[in-house]
Amino acid sequence: MRRVAAVVLLAVSIGGCSWSDPESARLRSDPIEGCPSGSEWPQTGDAAWLRARLERARLAVVACSGSAYVVRLPTGGEVYVWSFAATARSHPRAYRDATRVAWARQGHNVWVEAGPTASKLPSASALAPLVAATVR
Repeated sequence: MRRVAAVVLLAVSIGGCSWSDPESARLRSDPIEGCPSGSEWPQTGDAAWLRARLERARLAVVACSGSAYVVRLPTGGEVYVWSFAATARSHPRAYRDATRVAWARQGHNVWVEAGPTASKLPSASALAPLVAATVR
């Protein structure tokens, strides 16, 4: 548990990103196939920002729940991943409980939850490419 938090804190402290890049704008108008129709989150700038980073890192978005992407990690596990705009009252730079981990970077909170077929989060090393993708 501490190892995941350490990986997140390290990546957050060294990374940098921009949420209004042209790639995010393109992806906002090009939703993931299979997202439930009428779902609001996949059409947001937050979803486009996250998707651009996932694609740049070559992490496979294999599904969409309407409020999160399902991402296949290089280790083969799948997790739910979503982001939203950070506020002054948002969670601290890193957070973790038994099923979720979160971090804030450049105006976004990124959340990862175990699933859809797992009850626990993958190891810190399995999550490292995802963390790195969101803090660049």
